Amino acid sequence: MKTLVESSAKLRSQGKLEEALLLIENYIKNNGEEYRAKILAAEYSEKLSNFSKATNYYVDSIKANPSDAFNYLNFARFLLRRNEYSKSLENFEKAFAIDQNSPIILTQFGRINLIIGNTNRAEELLESALKIQRDLPQADYLLALTKLKLNKFEEGWSLYNKRQNFLNFKYISLGVINPNVFEFKKKWNGQSLDKKKLVIIPEQGFGDFIMFGRYIKVLKDSYDVDIILLCHPSFVDLFSNCKHINKIFSISSMDFEESNQGFDHWTTIFDLPVFFKNYPLKNFNHPYIYPKKNIKFDNYFSKDSLNLGLCWRSSSTSLNSINKSIPSLSFFSKLFNNKEISLYSLQLNYPEEDKLLFPSNMFDFSGQINNFNDTANIITKLDAVITVDTAVAHLSGATNIPTHLLLPMYESDWRWSENTDKSIWYPSVTIYRLSKDNAWEDLIDSIIVNLGID
Repeated sequence: MKTLVESSAKLRSQGKLEEALLLIENYIKNNGEEYRAKILAAEYSEKLSNFSKATNYYVDSIKANPSDAFNYLNFARFLLRRNEYSKSLENFEKAFAIDQNSPIILTQFGRINLIIGNTNRAEELLESALKIQRDLPQADYLLALTKLKLNKFEEGWSLYNKRQNFLNFKYISLGVINPNVFEFKKKWNGQSLDKKKLVIIPEQGFGDFIMFGRYIKVLKDSYDVDIILLCHPSFVDLFSNCKHINKIFSISSMDFEESNQGFDHWTTIFDLPVFFKNYPLKNFNHPYIYPKKNIKFDNYFSKDSLNLGLCWRSSSTSLNSINKSIPSLSFFSKLFNNKEISLYSLQLNYPEEDKLLFPSNMFDFSGQINNFNDTANIITKLDAVITVDTAVAHLSGATNIPTHLLLPMYESDWRWSENTDKSIWYPSVTIYRLSKDNAWEDLIDSIIVNLGID
């Protein structure tokens, strides 16, 4: 078996996945009871996107050794990657029934419960895993997300401070800037910043940058500090109106390095809520983002109709992003061709079939939006925004425009809490959550009723 693993890995490193799988399958023909080979075959089949074959091999491995909890765990994780949540949960439960003291099983069982919305159960399982084995970076990270989703912010942010033990800084964005500029010894650890220069760098998604940009004011109010903001070029204009920022640089240019910016400390945008975890959310002002004026959008909006912005697709192509997206613009058909409603697409990318569905009362801004400042200028002229979970939801909330947010059934983000239709982060956001008993059409009908549209 060891030789098989090494030989298949060598072929894989050479890009010969098909040959590697054939080698494994030939081994299985002569060693039919070797369940580990079947797991290996399942993994290589998945790599080749042959998901039905992978499923069969995982099932065969369980049949060959049904008393091994990790056989069920492997299959459960595969099913989770395929977004087959119910079947995945079933196999996680079987793994847990066999071994309730494995930190790995407890961590992964906690993860699936967090994903499907059994948040209290997730908290219990992850805490159990960490009682058995203290050094579990993924369990720490998942428990942080769980606590944050439960609005247990002091505990959640304290745990989140350890996230890089699991993430290893892979979600930090520096563009063309040399990462060696940010020596680890200069990382801000919460000490006084009076008379210092602090660089804030991006971490994670665009929505996160908008969401936690609110803490820049808290930082400035707390210290006599010069703040240098590094950001994606799409944010430069949007944050240029922020009086709390001393200088802004795009991560897509060399201006930051070429200007020889000296600084005392650096931090990421996500460290700010960690260090200000006790700052009351009720103390934030809304709006807290004011876009730089752009007159090119001034003449598009009707004074005689209800102006609604629509964003129906997540920008990423991952399976979860597909889940977060509404499959077609046609789901909004009850808003089409209504003279009392003007629709404005905030969607930058969409398939051709959606473009063909654009009704007479819908305007497409996609060719004119160059950055988030443009999007914010449009949003602030609207009566309301209807959106799935994208950066648009955060931008609309940050500018305090009435926002109707549509969330998926599974993998709903911690930022939107649970069991509530209001956001504690954005007072103007109303939340509509998909459940097994309804569909996107039902949620959109609820929004139409709440907007008072006949």
